[in-house]
Amino acid sequence: MSLTIMSLVALCFLDSFASQADKPLRSLKEYRFFSVSTYNHTYNLPMSNPFEMPYNPGIAADYNFPLRKRAKTLWYQSLGLNYYHHKSVNQGVQLYMGLNFRHAFHNGLQASLGLNLGALTTYDTKPNYRINSEGEAERIKKTGRRSYQGTINVMLGYSLHKRLNLPFDVYFRYAWGLQAPFTNEIPLIPHNNLHVGVNYYPFR
Repeated sequence: MSLTIMSLVALCFLDSFASQADKPLRSLKEYRFFSVSTYNHTYNLPMSNPFEMPYNPGIAADYNFPLRKRAKTLWYQSLGLNYYHHKSVNQGVQLYMGLNFRHAFHNGLQASLGLNLGALTTYDTKPNYRINSEGEAERIKKTGRRSYQGTINVMLGYSLHKRLNLPFDVYFRYAWGLQAPFTNEIPLIPHNNLHVGVNYYPFR
């Protein structure tokens, strides 16, 4: 996590340096975009290899609007919704908002860092049972458990706008977050996700 924070500071420094020479654009409408991605969801520590773990499908959709634009940098806010289905633990639905910083390189490559905060509701994937007063196993009705989650995102993407004049970006995004609480016995649990997605700019 310290490496991610250092990278964010470095990118902010690049933004400050660029702002001394670049004029902000008058209109930011063309930089609004939608993002859709699919990902593998795991409960694991940061930088664990998601390719070595069972596939637990997830999908995320964001609406992103710019806050500040310079020639090569963009600050933007995200509003999003995602869903995952972990086969052996639970399934979850999260509504979140985020703040992101993106730097564009001359060859079409893009790199970004972001922080999301949101509300998460989870449902057990497998049935749970408890022993009732008569000593018999009784199935517990599925009810959603509400919690909160903060996530750090690191993205590497490629813009198809300048090269092919298409209003799309393609990207890989690594996201690591903490959910609190998970259960009464486990106050915190880490989420480890690898996304593959597309950005769409409808106003270009």
